Amino acid sequence: MAAPRGSEVWRDYVTDGIPSSGANKPKKSDIRSWSSWLESMVTSGVLSSGPWFATKAAMTLGYAANTVAIVYNDPTAANNGLYIKSGASGSGSWTQLTSFLPGYQFVTASPTGASTANAIVASTSPRLPAGDGVALVTLAIPVTNTASPVTVRFDGGAVLTIKTRTGEDPDAGELQQNDVVAGFVSGATFRLISDLNSFRNFQSAKAWANNDEDVPVPASLGGDGVNTFSAKHWAAKSEEDADRSYDEADRSEVARAGSESARDQAAGYVNDIVSEKEVPIYSTVAGMPAITVPPGMSVINVRGRNSISDGDGGLYGTVNNGSPDKFTSLDGRTWYKIFKKPLLIAVSGQSNPANVRDYAWQPESNLYVWNATGTALGTAFVVADNTKISFPVAFANEIARQNPDRSVFVVTGARPGRAIANWLPGAPDEDVYALLKTRVEAALSALSASKIDRFAWWQGESDAAAPSAYEANFEAVVGRLRGESWFPYNTNMTIMGIVSTAINGDPVYRNMNIILQRCAAKDPQNRMFFYTVGASVAAIDPTGAAGDWADGLHVNAQGTFKVGTAAAKKTLAGAGGYAGNGLWKDPETGNFGLGPSSLAGQLLDVRRDANSAAMIRAANLDTGASADTGYLALSANGSLDIRAYGASQSGRAQIAWSGTTSLDIKANNASGGLRFFVGSTSENMRLTLSGLNLLSGVLFLSSQQVIKGRITGWSTPTGGMARGNFDPGSISLADLAAQVNALKADLHAGSGGHGLLGN
Repeated sequence: MAAPRGSEVWRDYVTDGIPSSGANKPKKSDIRSWSSWLESMVTSGVLSSGPWFATKAAMTLGYAANTVAIVYNDPTAANNGLYIKSGASGSGSWTQLTSFLPGYQFVTASPTGASTANAIVASTSPRLPAGDGVALVTLAIPVTNTASPVTVRFDGGAVLTIKTRTGEDPDAGELQQNDVVAGFVSGATFRLISDLNSFRNFQSAKAWANNDEDVPVPASLGGDGVNTFSAKHWAAKSEEDADRSYDEADRSEVARAGSESARDQAAGYVNDIVSEKEVPIYSTVAGMPAITVPPGMSVINVRGRNSISDGDGGLYGTVNNGSPDKFTSLDGRTWYKIFKKPLLIAVSGQSNPANVRDYAWQPESNLYVWNATGTALGTAFVVADNTKISFPVAFANEIARQNPDRSVFVVTGARPGRAIANWLPGAPDEDVYALLKTRVEAALSALSASKIDRFAWWQGESDAAAPSAYEANFEAVVGRLRGESWFPYNTNMTIMGIVSTAINGDPVYRNMNIILQRCAAKDPQNRMFFYTVGASVAAIDPTGAAGDWADGLHVNAQGTFKVGTAAAKKTLAGAGGYAGNGLWKDPETGNFGLGPSSLAGQLLDVRRDANSAAMIRAANLDTGASADTGYLALSANGSLDIRAYGASQSGRAQIAWSGTTSLDIKANNASGGLRFFVGSTSENMRLTLSGLNLLSGVLFLSSQQVIKGRITGWSTPTGGMARGNFDPGSISLADLAAQVNALKADLHAGSGGHGLLGN
């Protein structure tokens, strides 16, 4: 151990630079240590044979090779330290060996008049060497800080941010005037090694216990400075009440009884105060290793982790419940955080829930993660890592945030690149279901719990190319889960969507998202679909600067946090996905439907691929005059199709009307018409403004043929034509021929006739 400096051993006051701390009496052990160090320096030749230079510029070459010299007061801190001479006297050079002075690794920093409450300026003696961690610095706090962060600047050097022992900015008021703290330079920070909270807790405990009567506990120690008093104060008040009650005893037994009641009430109040003020003694987890908990206490309340106000405390007990949040007090007992009502989440799937990415964040204090990676079983729950993120952790973290009165635990059983067959009996290569099962059961055992509370599923990328059996396989997986004692039948299940076609480029992923929706829709009371892409910036950028996707299948770190948080919010709100049995929606196209979906582009697709009826029915069975029901298909540029197909179908399509008014079938445009197709895909008949056009077949009236197809082989009639009555008995052959010719013209299409005859 390095010896103390002479200025420290023979300092004027107990706390250097603070007269109110009292006169210092040097300890003999410090004197002996300092003198031994001095003797060793002389014996080693560092002091006896080597020159000392105030600055590097003052060094001369008139020394033999291997001479050791010291630079001790150069304005540039990096120039101070040990040097060795190379070359003969009068030539050569000095080479620096260290940037500090042996024996001077303890430096005192004295605040200057330029210091403020939140920006301390100090000079050091001996001068603080350059470099991280090369010297331990003690610093007296000149003024209580009023804000955070607080900075310090030594010897005109760089401005350093003061950090507590745990790397946090000190709270306002945490650096009290005349406190002496110790620390070291680390990069752009001055990192304290002293525990501010333990010292403050000690002062607070003393004030709450021993402040004199009518002396309030100040705000800096947890009181309000006006109406908060110590246990000693209330004890004195109770005695005063008791004395007054005894003085009154001679006058009234009732008064005596009342005074005793007042005394007992005051004593109870004192007990409450003492009990309440035991809690601030255990104000921070960080300070507990320096505190002895009185024997007999098995449960304590710690207010915070690094400060009283950080809200990260709770109840701790001596029973080992498997909590990773634990500490050992000075008396050697280990204290374990007592879990709030546990809430256990299990997550399974392939790469997206399995991936763990670098990410700086602040997890909730009531979140715990099962410590399994790869295919390992895991051994315990641990606090969430604030430098890593995964979907299960982000999902559980939001649930923990919204359930501050519960301890939330998450266990994951997921493996990259695995199809749903790996969750079924006889898995082809890796049994992911078994991995999930064994981890969940180990986690439950560690918590002495019997069931999980929520389940999340993110899988399907490996099945998107051939998803025909996916729904049946998913139901088989759910059946296996519901067969486990730890998976209640009504366990809430969140089914995550996968990447979109818009991001990946392959249409199979759009179809797979619809299939995943249908998996959720089959049990809408217990399952919810969450469209993952909708909660992210839908662009590929591994850095996260311009998008939330690392590649065409996986979210990046930022996307992982966003998607996990959003999915948990929707799960807790009960608003995720598309509710209803059989309802689906394609978020990429806006299509939606009931039953099995198609990718043909319909806006509404109602299907039932089964040997049973599928229909849309609008019915109103009321007989009132205003009762109405209807179906309107209106298209500015399109068609209305009513179809039935399949040669084996024996049913019919009909338009039936039993009202007293007319049934109108209209083609209102003069260029439009009605076309009829019977028996084939070729048009048979057309009704237009020009008339009825029978394109094939014959015309019947009351089952009697009246018109058939045109009789061909007739040429256009020529010669004379006569249309008029004639006497069959007297008509000449020429007149009869003219009448026949006229009839032919009337029947022949080429003559502008009816068209029953033709070429």
